[in-house]
Amino acid sequence: MKILIRAANWVGDAIMTTPVIRAVRRHYPSAHITLLAKPWVIPVFHHNPNIDTILLYDDGGRHTRGWGTIRLARDLRRHGFDMAILMQNAFEAALITFLAGIPRRIGYNTDGRTLLLNPSIKMDKALKKGHLVDYYRGILKGASITDHGPDLDIFITQEERLNALKILDSHGIVSGVVTGTLPDAVPGTLPDAVPARQGDGRDEGDGKDVGKPPHIGINHGGKTPLTGINHGEKPPLTGINHGKKPPLIGINPGATGGTAKRWFPHRYGELAKQLHEYLKEQYGDGKELYGDGKEIDGTKLYEDGKEMHGDEKSPHRVQKPARGDHASRILIFGGPGEAELGDRINRLSGDVCINLAGMTTLREAFALIQLCDLFITNDSGLMHGAAALGTPLIAIIGSTDPGATGPTGERSKVVRTEVPCTPCLKKHCPGDHLCMELVSVDMVMEAAVGMLKGMYGFPDNGGGSPQLRETQL
Repeated sequence: MKILIRAANWVGDAIMTTPVIRAVRRHYPSAHITLLAKPWVIPVFHHNPNIDTILLYDDGGRHTRGWGTIRLARDLRRHGFDMAILMQNAFEAALITFLAGIPRRIGYNTDGRTLLLNPSIKMDKALKKGHLVDYYRGILKGASITDHGPDLDIFITQEERLNALKILDSHGIVSGVVTGTLPDAVPGTLPDAVPARQGDGRDEGDGKDVGKPPHIGINHGGKTPLTGINHGEKPPLTGINHGKKPPLIGINPGATGGTAKRWFPHRYGELAKQLHEYLKEQYGDGKELYGDGKEIDGTKLYEDGKEMHGDEKSPHRVQKPARGDHASRILIFGGPGEAELGDRINRLSGDVCINLAGMTTLREAFALIQLCDLFITNDSGLMHGAAALGTPLIAIIGSTDPGATGPTGERSKVVRTEVPCTPCLKKHCPGDHLCMELVSVDMVMEAAVGMLKGMYGFPDNGGGSPQLRETQL
C-alpha cells in the first residue's frame, strides 16, 4: 500500500501532527508512507522512521497556485497512491488529491470539501475546543486507525547531536560529553543509519527525496534504537550536566505571526541577567569548571575573542566567556530574521548570553535545544520542538490559548496572566499588550528556579522550591 500524508504548513503544527504519522505507520507497518510538505517544515520530519519519502510542495515555484496546482496533482498521480491523509484543512488539499486520482482521501469535512473526500470525517465540535494535537488525532478515529497516544516526535541523529556539542564548544561551553563517546541512543535520537533513498537532494516534482531523507530499516547489531519520546513513561532527563555543572538554558524571544505572542525584549534581557547571577551564586565564578575560559581538554579556544580551532569559516558567532572567567550558559535562539533581536537582548543582559539567533538551521536548533536543561520561550514552533524533545520548558503565553496550542507534556509549564481580552489570537495587539505587560520577570524567574530545582535537583542555598505562579498543562 502507498500512503500519502499531507503535512501541516507551520513548524509547530507540523510537530503536533507527528502522533498521527506514528499511528499510521503502526496501523500499516508494511506500507510505503510519503509525506508532502512545504519546504520550511520539512526539517521537522528528517530522520523520522515512520516516513519513507518526503516530497516537496514547491508552492513558490513549480507548484504555485493555479497551473501549479494541476502540475502537483499530475506529479502525485505518477506515484499511484492508494490513500491520502490530509492534515491540512484547506479546500485545495482535498482538490489536489482528488485530481491526483487517489482512491481514499481522508480528512475533515471543512472548507466545503465534503464531496472531494472519501471518507469525509465529520468535524466534532468538542475537538475544536480542545488541544490541536487531539484535533489532529481525531482524524485517526474517523478513519478507523488505532491511536497510539499524543506524544510528539522529533528524531535527532548522533551526528547532529555531536555537531551541536561542537557548536557549544566553539562558544566556550564545556559539553560534559567527550566527542565520539555518546551512548547508543538518547531520547529522540537515532543512531546513524542508511537512508531509504539517497536521491540528489532536489525535487522537481518527480518524487526525489528532499535534502536528507528519513532513516528507516535500522538495526545495529540487534540493538533497538529509541524511536520516540515519552511513550508511556517519562524519558530520561535531557541536557548535558544534571547538577554537576551549571545548567544550560535556552531562551527563544521570537515568534512568527506578529508581535502579539512576544514577551518584551527588555524583560528577556533582565531575565537572562538574573539567571546568570543565579548560576554564579549557585556554582561560583566558574574557574573550577572552566579554568580561564581559553582551553578545553587541551584545545586552545580563545585569544582576543578569535576562534583558535576548527573551521575559521564557521557561521557560528564566537564570543569570549561572559563576564570574564565565567562561561555563559544562556543561549538565545531564533530564526534568520531575529539575529538583531538576539543581539539587543544580549546587550540588555550585560552580554551574558550567546546569541545563536539566525546562526543555526532548524535541525541544529533542535539538536541544541535537546542539550538544554531548560528552555524559556514564547508560543512558537521551537516551543513545540522542545516539548517533543523532552526538554523542560517554560512558555510565556499572552494572546493565544494554551489549552489549544500550548506546550504538551509533564515538563511543560505556562506562565501567563488572565486578562479580559485573552485569548484574542491577533497578530498585533491594538491596545496596551496587557497580557504580556502583566507577566513580570520575577514570575518567569521564579518558575525557572523552581523547575531547575524540581527537575534536576540543582543546588539550593536555602528554602524549598518557590510557589510557582503559572498554569501547568
